[in-house]
Amino acid sequence: MSVTFRKLSLIVGFILALINICPSKATNSSSWQVKGIADGAGVWVNMWNYPADADSYCLKLYSSGIRNIFIQSSRSNTEAICNPQGLSRLLNAAHRYQMRVIAWSFDELNNPITDAKKVIAVANFSNAEGEKVDAVAANLEKDLSPGKINLFCEKIKQELGNSYPLVAVVYSPLNRASVVSTIPWSLLSQQFSVLAIMSYWNSKYIATSGAYPYTLSTIKRIRELTGRPDLDIHMIGDGMGTSPESISQFLLACKKGAATSASLYPNQQVTNQQLSALSHYPEFFPANGRFRLAAFKELTKNGKLSFPSGEDPSNSISRGHFYQLLVRQFYSAHNLNNPYTTDSRENSEDAIQEDDRSLAILTNAGITSALPATGADTRQFLTNPLTSKEAFDIVAKVIESRSQAKSNRLVGQSKALVLRTTKQAKQLFAQPAYAAESVDEASPLSYLDAAQIVLLASGGAK
Repeated sequence: MSVTFRKLSLIVGFILALINICPSKATNSSSWQVKGIADGAGVWVNMWNYPADADSYCLKLYSSGIRNIFIQSSRSNTEAICNPQGLSRLLNAAHRYQMRVIAWSFDELNNPITDAKKVIAVANFSNAEGEKVDAVAANLEKDLSPGKINLFCEKIKQELGNSYPLVAVVYSPLNRASVVSTIPWSLLSQQFSVLAIMSYWNSKYIATSGAYPYTLSTIKRIRELTGRPDLDIHMIGDGMGTSPESISQFLLACKKGAATSASLYPNQQVTNQQLSALSHYPEFFPANGRFRLAAFKELTKNGKLSFPSGEDPSNSISRGHFYQLLVRQFYSAHNLNNPYTTDSRENSEDAIQEDDRSLAILTNAGITSALPATGADTRQFLTNPLTSKEAFDIVAKVIESRSQAKSNRLVGQSKALVLRTTKQAKQLFAQPAYAAESVDEASPLSYLDAAQIVLLASGGAK
């Protein structure tokens, strides 16, 4: 076994142990225990296209990797549940295949309380078998007045509780429809658990054509408008006559922009070609995408990760920032300054000194391996991004170093842990649902990936 593979096996072993054996060790935050509302590929169904044979329909979707069905339950001018029999059959079939059912309503908000009561009704709906919807989503395209949105959300939360999963479905900020300029992005990010963005690149109201540029620009713009780099973003792809090639470009943009999850809004019913394209979803979305987002949120909140204001978490983290993160997380005795949070400190003297100190601390501990050549520009070395391979290698060295500093008994236990989990690692990477977990060693490391690696590894290094 090569040294690099042994180190990677070590870190993967600890990560698997942390996920499968002792998830509570990573953090005391309960958010790590909560599954995502819409993780996995999804499709949307409107109120006129409920499946006649729910079981066959769900089996077909499940076989193509679909894990979420967004089913329309009402509009502002209909009953609270427009098709209770159809919804009941769909709930039974979907849950039989372990698929989520998210009920969505088209809410014009002419009367926010009336619309809210319809959402509450479907959330409380239970069929004869006791099956209920897994979440609710409000499609907001007409009136997005802050006062009405607040009334709508407050009524729902009053009845269902603040923790009930609530999704807001809104236009892309790149859409040129007149209502887009009235969307209160910050308010939506506060009131809703997830923002589901309609990324319809075939619309006549778009300013940027093409599935990839439109979707990627939308994701980044959403984070700017909400001021929330840790926002849970679900992207809804344009399925209105869209080709499989465009869907692949849509998913690729979601991967590049680090959206949390994605789905497709088809023209009445999703086609076999579109399902085939969606079946490749695991190649674009890591199975632990929500864990990665929670790790980023945790490390930025507690001051371990330096994240400049205005930066995007899907962007590459510099080597210096990654070194600072390692030192703050694993070498707390070496006090660094508080991480900077404004662009003005990006190249300040303090920021440069923090990079240099982090490099020196890791070098003295025998951790860093890719040091700049003699006479090379150290500053450039620290401001450049690092690859995933380099990051895994350094974190593995940190764990090895800390393990060696413990008693022989603890070292023996950690070795036994690695032996038990190496086989699990191979099995994990062999499963299609985790296909995206295999590391592209040459790819630059993003802030999200860096947070995930370090926080997971810190649990195994205790």
